[in-house]
Amino acid sequence: MRRHSKLLLFVLLCLAVTSFGLWKWFGPLPHPHDAGMRDLARWLLQRDLKKEPREIQVSLVNRLQTELEADFALPSKRTWSSNSHEQLLQNIVFLGRVWFEERSTEYQQVNKSQRLRFLATQIAVVFRWLDLETELTKSASPENLATAAPAKSAGSTSESEQSTLRLFQRIQNWIDDAKGKQHVIFEQTVQDAVLCSLVTDDLSDQPMIVRRDLARRIADFLDEGGITGNNRLELEPAHYQRLSENGLVLMEALLINLALEFEPLSKEEKLSYVKKKLDQMNHWNLDNLFDPATAGQQNTTTKLLSRILPHLETWISRAEPAQQSALRSLIQAFQRQLFLDQFRK
Repeated sequence: MRRHSKLLLFVLLCLAVTSFGLWKWFGPLPHPHDAGMRDLARWLLQRDLKKEPREIQVSLVNRLQTELEADFALPSKRTWSSNSHEQLLQNIVFLGRVWFEERSTEYQQVNKSQRLRFLATQIAVVFRWLDLETELTKSASPENLATAAPAKSAGSTSESEQSTLRLFQRIQNWIDDAKGKQHVIFEQTVQDAVLCSLVTDDLSDQPMIVRRDLARRIADFLDEGGITGNNRLELEPAHYQRLSENGLVLMEALLINLALEFEPLSKEEKLSYVKKKLDQMNHWNLDNLFDPATAGQQNTTTKLLSRILPHLETWISRAEPAQQSALRSLIQAFQRQLFLDQFRK
């Protein structure tokens, strides 16, 4: 009888310990502001955050941003179910949208002198957020990757690059979804953030597939009326120097994009294409960004191409072999058309 009593006591003790552990993992959740790391992980792994009140969503964004700045790490993946993994990925993507909406609204209240610092901080958080998403997408099911609109990533070779391209496309979708004043706020915030990156980061560190995607998006911005963020940000001479360097990096990427569009066209189509692209570049008014002091003193396209002329052979030589011929043909077509335009004047 005594043996059975000891066995019963052992079983009850085991049940108590197990129940306590289950209660800690599945019990009531504290508010995100007060949650420890374990409970923060539970919020992300167990709850569908789209169904939570906005106040909870914003609190989780603020808390996650703080933890990401301190190298936040999730519990071991061995403790997750597959459902938890998919829920986590969906929550990270969704909170990214909440973060974007909240920080864009907050940015409108930031003093002009503090805007570059604010944006630089947010850009740093974005890349930490991307690192977390990249880790999650490595083992995510294909259908859950559809929670983010896929970017054109045909040339992408790594999870990190794919995550970056998906983020670019996601942000564009969020802007497109917004209406009225909110649309204007989102668009201006993104333009200023892009300009902040152009004047502070070294874009040559980015893979070419990312540079090409960024160049395409900036060209679209410019076609729609230009990036005017230099009126909203306080830029120093060093910023314009970095902007000029990054401008060359992106021009190389843009020319590759254009060359791949140009190559399959007929002779007549190529002539029309070249004229159209030169006209677009002339209306970009890039000298207002790169060199405001000399803006308007020279044809924008002529000035731009004179800046890139010393780099063209280098760009052709380091392009992928399949792109080199198309890139050379496009550059020669641009040069011929500019010569004809000058001759006709």
